[in-house]
Amino acid sequence: MLSSPSNYRHGSFHAELLPSYSLNSCAQPLRPVRNEISASNETHQASLATIREIRSDDQMRQLKNILSPADPATNYHKTLKQRHPDTCKWFLEDERFEQWKQSKSPPALWLHGQPGAGKSVACSAIIENVLLTMRSSTCLVVYFYFDFSDASKQTLEAALRSMLYQLAQQSDKIFQTLSAPKDKYAMSDSEVRRALESSMAEIPNGVVILDALDEAQPCKEVLAWLTESIACVKLRSESLTSAGPS
Repeated sequence: MLSSPSNYRHGSFHAELLPSYSLNSCAQPLRPVRNEISASNETHQASLATIREIRSDDQMRQLKNILSPADPATNYHKTLKQRHPDTCKWFLEDERFEQWKQSKSPPALWLHGQPGAGKSVACSAIIENVLLTMRSSTCLVVYFYFDFSDASKQTLEAALRSMLYQLAQQSDKIFQTLSAPKDKYAMSDSEVRRALESSMAEIPNGVVILDALDEAQPCKEVLAWLTESIACVKLRSESLTSAGPS
């Protein structure tokens, strides 16, 4: 709706009433523009998300190169396939296992048995259970298999590097801390130890599961680290280990 312009003069001031338009008539041509801006913004946000994802993938690859972690998932999936239906329930349904899972500051839980008794299969069943029932943004789960048949999985340092990498995969804060240095191409064993211990101290809750400690070289070094690290983080990290007879 248009109204005729009119003038108003007073002294040296001149005021002119401009034509007025119906708000509805103004809004009509603006809707396509608004929709176009909204679509453009969504495209921009999607592009930023893609850039962040690519950047994160690059940083994760860089961190993997720095840590050179062994991959325990190969052992996990291999031994999990060897599990027969309904086996390992004797452990998973044991009251002591449930107490270990639910307690805020449990002692380490030790599963031991004769060679070939199926401890690694049981450990994989335990890992599967813990991943399904415990892992969350406030409870990180890491695991490692010591392995006589794989030279990259026989030392404490190999386990620490793998566990640190697993923490970085689950925690943005730990990931950003580790990926911050741009000129770093490797981490020494002492740097990995310090980074892992500080990372474990930062998270609210954590679970560490180690299989076949008797296949570690040397086993005493792993046991010493477990004792020291659990004390260092005030038992906020639960640990479950399996090994043959001592």
